[in-house]
Amino acid sequence: MPNMFNAKNSQDAARDLQDIPANDYYKTITLDIKDLYVNLPTRNIVNMTKFWLKTNNQNQNIIDEIL
Repeated sequence: MPNMFNAKNSQDAARDLQDIPANDYYKTITLDIKDLYVNLPTRNIVNMTKFWLKTNNQNQNIIDEIL
């Protein structure tokens, strides 16, 4: 999916919100990505990352850079 609902920073979000015609029934929510990955086991994270990158047919140079 395109990142049409993501903001790069708070200024970007404020600009986007100004363009939305709002009424009393609209609500705004924010989500913070830092809390999405708290359950990843840190002991084997590099090996798991390597596995998933190779599973998704990534270029070896890209894998090496990410790792």
